[in-house]
Amino acid sequence: MTRSAHPLAELFPLIEGAEFDTLIADIKAHRLHEPIVIYEDQILNGRNRYRASIEAGLEPRFVPYRGDDPIAYIVSLNLKRRHGKHTAGLASACPMAA
Repeated sequence: MTRSAHPLAELFPLIEGAEFDTLIADIKAHRLHEPIVIYEDQILNGRNRYRASIEAGLEPRFVPYRGDDPIAYIVSLNLKRRHGKHTAGLASACPMAA
């Protein structure tokens, strides 16, 4: 089953190139440490892990989102993870994230 990204997940860009290749290699070597989070039958968090798992030939693991504020969840995770990288313009793309 192919999973699509939730529109909230698309507030942040996908990783590409060498960074994505490194993720694929890591998942091949160590498996998927964090499951992919699903909300409204779409990927809320973990699009890169999902893509890398498929490329690595491994079955991704999924868990449902269990919170009550998916916007705050996705913004918080990505801002922490990326430390501001790729987040310029986020406030204009999602006023609730500001």
